[in-house]
Amino acid sequence: MKKILFIFLLISISTMIFSITLEEVQQAWDQQFPFDNVVTDFTFKVHRGTRIYEYTGESIQNNRDQELIEILSPPDDAGKMFYMEEDEIWVFDEECLLNLNGFELQESFLGSDLTYEEEISLFILMNDSKIEIYQDDPKEDFFVIKAIRKRAGKNIINYALYYVYRENNNNVFKLDLYNNQNILYKRITLSDYRDFNGVQIPFYQKVQDMLVKKNYTEVIIDKVEINKALPPNKMDLYELQRSLHRGISPLLCK
Repeated sequence: MKKILFIFLLISISTMIFSITLEEVQQAWDQQFPFDNVVTDFTFKVHRGTRIYEYTGESIQNNRDQELIEILSPPDDAGKMFYMEEDEIWVFDEECLLNLNGFELQESFLGSDLTYEEEISLFILMNDSKIEIYQDDPKEDFFVIKAIRKRAGKNIINYALYYVYRENNNNVFKLDLYNNQNILYKRITLSDYRDFNGVQIPFYQKVQDMLVKKNYTEVIIDKVEINKALPPNKMDLYELQRSLHRGISPLLCK
């Protein structure tokens, strides 16, 4: 389990920064899918020096910040399921849902290039940041946007640089994260964008530890289907959300 939870940020980032323009930078942080269900088949590879861990899975997302992920391989992890809603994560433990938080989540993300705390820090930065043009050389085919946190306080990420193509639908192709010592320590790259009803989705994503460059994670999107009718054995995310927040879901672990 330690090496698979990172998929939440990488899949979710497609919904957050797929289209950024100079005029609507701030609004783009909160942009949502303009359709109901998005079903994604993916492969992800975790590189740790010379070791490679490979997984395949399926993700179901909607336009209410909900996501359900099922791991399909390898056999030892097949059938594991995770539900995420904004900054909360539930793990299916045999027959019920276990809500992870705090130290448990931090431990679970040790196999990832982005820890749970870093993921939440990035969410905070996206939702409460001051935006400025950091670099805009007309000779280059891209410009750079700097997002700085507005409020003082504890936050792992001090600021982020978004590298945005001028053409090609203003897609973000690189995101550099700087810590509180203003050191570049994580880099996310996005490529192979494809259009789905006007939404640009990157089919290749990479997260690299810039301090230990042999450690990185790749996500390859194998297939995307939108507005897909879910089969009867797939739970409705809206009903799951309601029951979890009311604390009456039969799936919740006692």
